Amino acid sequence: MLRSLFSGVSGLDANQEMIDTIGNDIANVNTTGYKSNSIEFEDLLSQTISGATAPSANIGGINPTQVGLGVKVAGIEANFTQGTSEQTGNPLDLSIQGDGFFICNGNGQTYYTRAGALQLDANGQLVTPDGYLVQGWAADSQGNINSSGPLTNLAIPSGQSIGANATQNVDLGGNLAPQSGWTDPAGTATDGTSTSVTVYSANGSTQTLNLVFTEATAGDPTSWNVQAALITPGSSTTPTYTNIGTLSFNSDGTLKSTTPLKFTSGSTTININLTDSSGNPTVTAYASDDTLSVLSQDGNAPGTLQSYSIGSNGVIQGVFSNGQTKDLGQIALATFSNPDGLLRAGDTNFTATANSGLAQVGPPGNGSRGTVQAGTLEASNVDLATEFTQLIEGERGFQANGSVITTSDQLLQTLLSLKP
Repeated sequence: MLRSLFSGVSGLDANQEMIDTIGNDIANVNTTGYKSNSIEFEDLLSQTISGATAPSANIGGINPTQVGLGVKVAGIEANFTQGTSEQTGNPLDLSIQGDGFFICNGNGQTYYTRAGALQLDANGQLVTPDGYLVQGWAADSQGNINSSGPLTNLAIPSGQSIGANATQNVDLGGNLAPQSGWTDPAGTATDGTSTSVTVYSANGSTQTLNLVFTEATAGDPTSWNVQAALITPGSSTTPTYTNIGTLSFNSDGTLKSTTPLKFTSGSTTININLTDSSGNPTVTAYASDDTLSVLSQDGNAPGTLQSYSIGSNGVIQGVFSNGQTKDLGQIALATFSNPDGLLRAGDTNFTATANSGLAQVGPPGNGSRGTVQAGTLEASNVDLATEFTQLIEGERGFQANGSVITTSDQLLQTLLSLKP
């Protein structure tokens, strides 16, 4: 009878822990990035009344006789299945699509979390709602990111600036053909055309680069002289044009030589490129309309940070007032060989343990790590239907073990009432 009492007590304890676990899951049904728990029971111990005997020629074998002594909790494990993504529109709200954890640092302790509701503090540092510093790799002044380097605190400082870059390359494209009624800005009285583009000096000041194309021989579209001049805005000085080369074309209008032209004026040197990034010619001389223009130039004025976005690879890209974009940093993710071995540390955070394995840190989308989706948050993966069903099971288990204790007590009362 005492054994049944002890078994009933262990059953009450175990089922109470089950109800506690379910209650915590239900309490966190709306917690961002929360992972539900599941509890497992196993029998506690068995008392052997008689052991097993082997069969012989004269008698069969006998099975062991044992009485169980209760139940215990074998373990409580986290369920790391993906939660649904909820749209928020906030660029700092991030969800992980696939495996991995955000890495953050608080008071010298490293934490791992699936909750990506990030914020910026007064210093522009990227933090969790509890102020833990989000880890990743900061870009250098040129926007280069070394994801093999050590982790650091990520920041998006308000008012961050980007310096001016002098124009070094101008890309030409289109069809080169004489324009009807064209006025030669270089003062040459031959057929031709011109185009211009704003270029930048190292301090961000602007000038206009004017390019003039004239037929080397009037009526011959296969050879064109090229002249260039820099014009300072507001200047009354007549610009001086410099001959920077000749463009030669085949009879079918395709370009013969794709070597860039080079314009030098004082300390300024600008390459005039005639091909795309793959080396394909971008300038033709077909017998059709003139469409020659400057496709791009690589200089820019100074600018300040206006907005930012976070890509699926975790790269934080800043957009500046001068129209330039630059990578500011990259968020890191960590995976574990045994995520069930992580220890819950509160605030929807986990810490590594001896059985979780070491954190495998890298960029999102690299290796087994999932990607990052900005403007969304991962909802709790608690399934209320399952939780309520298990709650009923836990309640019935608790009641049943309570009945065992009550029955055992009644038997003890009957025993004590026996008198000689």
